[in-house]
Amino acid sequence: MQQVRTMDVFRFAKIPMRANDPTRRYRIVRGEEDVTVGRLEIGGDVPDGDSVVLTVDCRAVLAETERESVLSTARRFLDELVAGWGHQVAEVPGAREWAPQPDGVHRMRIEYQVVCANL
Repeated sequence: MQQVRTMDVFRFAKIPMRANDPTRRYRIVRGEEDVTVGRLEIGGDVPDGDSVVLTVDCRAVLAETERESVLSTARRFLDELVAGWGHQVAEVPGAREWAPQPDGVHRMRIEYQVVCANL
């Protein structure tokens, strides 16, 4: 497991990439004990294409305000990651709400489009 990235109260610990799958996956952890409270996936076809999909799964242990904090941190993390690829993205318009899953996880999925390349 790679070093945990520090951002706000929640941090993202990189999960090794799968063969032939460009999706980046991270555990969402909090506290000094690095308790896993969810999962973050960044998919789509960037850095080579023009779309990005951010999926945030939060376990039921997180209150609504904590889920919003995770989402805010994940959005900033995505902006920094995409900027490192030399791009900027904009959120595709649409309603956003946490979708409860059968296993108790709350999921948010947001699509982005590349709006320009950083020169």
